[in-house]
Amino acid sequence: MFTSNFLSFREFNAFMTLEVLYGMSRATQPSFLWLRWHATGVNRVTHTQARLRSQRQAGGRR
Repeated sequence: MFTSNFLSFREFNAFMTLEVLYGMSRATQPSFLWLRWHATGVNRVTHTQARLRSQRQAGGRR
């Protein structure tokens, strides 16, 4: 149980690291609105994927 959570947590960290690097490369362009929209969109998508993955793992454990 803890192992699967830890793996998904590492997945999430790797994904967020890629997002941060991509955002830093985009930050050279002054588009604060784009960055703010992208941050909210990424958070919503990531949260949905994490919730679906946790539900799928819980169903598989039972």
